[in-house]
Amino acid sequence: MASSQQIADLSRKIFQRLPQRNIASGNKVISKQLKGEKVASWFNKPLQLRLGGDDPNFEILNEERLGKLDQMKRRGKSIPKKGAGKQGASDNSKTMGANGQAVQTMNKRKVKLLSKKRAEVRNQKKVAVLQKGKRSTLRKHRPSKKKQQKDAKRHRIYVEGEKEKLLKSGLITKEDIEKLEAEKAEENVTEEGADVMDLEE
Repeated sequence: MASSQQIADLSRKIFQRLPQRNIASGNKVISKQLKGEKVASWFNKPLQLRLGGDDPNFEILNEERLGKLDQMKRRGKSIPKKGAGKQGASDNSKTMGANGQAVQTMNKRKVKLLSKKRAEVRNQKKVAVLQKGKRSTLRKHRPSKKKQQKDAKRHRIYVEGEKEKLLKSGLITKEDIEKLEAEKAEENVTEEGADVMDLEE
């Protein structure tokens, strides 16, 4: 038979190992068992069995419970909590993904409505483009007026430079240059006249 001092020491050792939340249940077990000869036999049992009462299948049942929890974790299901079934499922619920991270799932009805709205917006944009009369065909890029002026100026400078080079070399005189320019002007006039005739026809 164990003395009261021994019982007190043993119970202190047990409760030092126990988590805070299990102390109350441990106290209940001890208070039930602290009667007569049962006390000494109770302290000889393993800790898990002591907390589970006198049930010899406590260890087996506990292992089964832990195994089920591990299975649920592997399948990606969260461990059920008290009162979890009472709450209504929201539109955006979070489930466990393959890599263990929370994945957001959306309600099918909500997805349908969103896709419908997006389709309406797309159609509105298409109608707006057609009403404006925008051509979808590729057009040749037309340079701006400023760029055309710059190009013309650059060309004039180049032509003047070439003329000066020819005059310095002595291959051509000023009269020859004037003749060439006059011929070119006549050609341009005849080309413009031909274009006008084609349009009239």
